[in-house]
This record gives sequence, structure tokens and C-alpha cells, in this order.
Amino acid sequence: MTEQRHDAGSTRRQFLKASATGAAATALPGVAHAIEKVVSGSPEVEKQFTPLRATDQISRWAENLKPALAVPTEPNAVRAWRPRARETLGRLLALDEAATAQPRVESLGRSRHENIVVHRIAIGPADEQPWEAVVMQPVKSQKPRGAWLCLHGHMAGGCSSVTGLVVDAPGGRESLEKYEGDYALQLARRGYVTMAFDFPGFGRRGTEAVPSKQMLSRALMVGRPYLGWCVANAMAALTVLRTWPTVRPDRVGVMGFSMGGTLAGMTAAADERVCAAALSGRFPSWRDRLARGSAMELACIPGIVRQLDLGDMLAAAVPVPLFVSMEVRGYPEKSRQLLAPIRRAYQGFNAMDRLTEYYDNAPRHRFVGEPMYRWIEQSALREG
Repeated sequence: MTEQRHDAGSTRRQFLKASATGAAATALPGVAHAIEKVVSGSPEVEKQFTPLRATDQISRWAENLKPALAVPTEPNAVRAWRPRARETLGRLLALDEAATAQPRVESLGRSRHENIVVHRIAIGPADEQPWEAVVMQPVKSQKPRGAWLCLHGHMAGGCSSVTGLVVDAPGGRESLEKYEGDYALQLARRGYVTMAFDFPGFGRRGTEAVPSKQMLSRALMVGRPYLGWCVANAMAALTVLRTWPTVRPDRVGVMGFSMGGTLAGMTAAADERVCAAALSGRFPSWRDRLARGSAMELACIPGIVRQLDLGDMLAAAVPVPLFVSMEVRGYPEKSRQLLAPIRRAYQGFNAMDRLTEYYDNAPRHRFVGEPMYRWIEQSALREG
């Protein structure tokens, strides 16, 4: 009986040679040439090969990306850039006509806090179940006045710490003590009408302290990038606030801290009804964070950094009056560099007098407070 021996190397070469023939026959000469090169060489020692890990590949992609709609370096090109940037941002956020449609509104009751009337209302966007918002206005507010839509950050309790009304909101009191961000209440004390609400998955709209990864992925599967969902809610709230009886619709701004600051900037970029924007927090390069391997589930907007980095998105709010408080965290030059796209946009519109940059040297993450309030008191939204 003849002994048969299995030559693994020979079998592999035969397979590759057959593959080369097939590749050539299917008009893939480049592939065919590469395979022929592999099988035609003399036997050699096995080489060690370590493939790039998938997470590292994502970082490599991010490192090499140049956002297609970055703010132009040439000032004369900025005016043509802005409408393209805004259209692309709205498309990637999955915003549609429903975002600006008149939502349903229902009163849930009102109460008194200090010299402020607190209204609880239900807002029902065209394509969504109603959710609750809180409107705060001074008792003596018969004359229409400026108003601020106040967006909360990524923190337990949702908007309860922003309003300072932390009853029945788990984690709200701790968030208020930690971040000092009751800006809806503080501005109502200063004579403005304010509105705040819980973003999806926070406060009374959530089952956990903050949105779960499962919630974020489920929303994405039905075509709702989370931040786009939040911006759509902010636009619906803006529609209601602009029609509030004691509000001047031409004097409504949007503000926020941390995630709320990012969303305030995005809302100002996506919705031209915004008359001013005030942002507090740390506004990093999303591309850089991806390149460093950071997880960014909350900010998962498919394809966003191929088009716009965060600075470019915020810059698309030009030329509305804009206050940006950037947390320095020991990197003053880096912090200034991160706001460069916004500066370029305002320079391109000859609107540098409408941009205020403030660099916060506080040792911790917290709402900037008084510097922003002073800017607001001097802004065009002030009563009279």
C-alpha cells in the first residue's frame, strides 16, 4: 500500500494558485498579481504577523481624518461654508420638519417659588409622546421680556438641578451641590423667563441615573442619534418658549453646561430662531478623542467626524452672540486652540464683537456662573 502524505504548504499554494486564476478571470489583475507573487516564490520561513487590533484601527482612521466641512481658514469662504455646514449637521442629527412643527402643549399646574411662578407643562412634539418642561418667570412679568432655554448636562437628576427644584428627582440635589448649575433659577431671579426639561433617559424620562448604552443603541437603530434626539427636543421647547405670553420671540437664547453646553451650541447652529447662546464646560475635539481611544457612546452620530468636528459644529452658530466658557484644566494653549474654529467663523462674518471667550481655571468640572451671568446681563436679550 502506498503511503500518502499531506503537505499543508503544498495544499495552500495550490489553493492560492487556483484563486489567482479565478481573480484574473474576474478582471481583478491586481489581486491576481499579488497572489501569484505569493505562490511563485521559493519556500521561506514562516513570518510572524500581528494584525492591528480593531480598536487601534478606529484610532488610526480618526488620526488620518480631515473633516470635509471644517471651518475654512480663508475668511472670505466662511459665508459660503455656513449653510453647507448647517445643512449637513441637521442631516446627520436626523432633524426634519417635525423638529420645528408646533408641538402640543398642556398645563400640568403651577406653583410659587420665592418671587417666581413655576409652570409645569407637557410638550408633545409631532412624532413623540409628551414630556414635561418647567417654565419659571418672575411674578411681576406682565411685560414681554427675554427668555432662556436652559439645557442640563450629563448628570443624575436631569433638569431638576438646573431649576433648583430637586424634589422627587434622584441625584438632583447631589448634582446641584457638585456642579452649582441652577442657572434656570438664577436667571429667573434676574428677571428672565426660563425653561428647562429632561433630556431622554434623564430625570423623569429615564429608568436609570443616566441613559444606558442599550437605550442609546436602540435609538440609533430607529434612526435617532441621541444628540439629534436631544436637539430636536430643544427645538420643540424653543417653539413653545417663543410663544409664551410673557416672552419676546426675538429675544430667546439657549444655554447649557457640559453636555448641555454642547447641545446649546448645536441647537444654535441648527435653528436660526436662536438669538444668543451661552456655553459652559469643556469642548474637546471629538476626532482627537477618538484617536486616543476614548469611548463616546453618547455622541455617536454616524459619520459625523468625517464632516465636522465639535468646534466646527459650534462655529456654525455664527453670527449669533455667543459666550463660550472653556475649562482650561491645565492646558491654556490647547484650550485656546480648541476654540480656533469658532474664532475663524466669527472673523469670517466680521462678528468678533459678538463672540466672548472665557477661560475657566477652576480645578474641577462645574458651571462657570457669574462670568456668564454678567455677559447675559449685557446681552441683547436683556429686558428693554
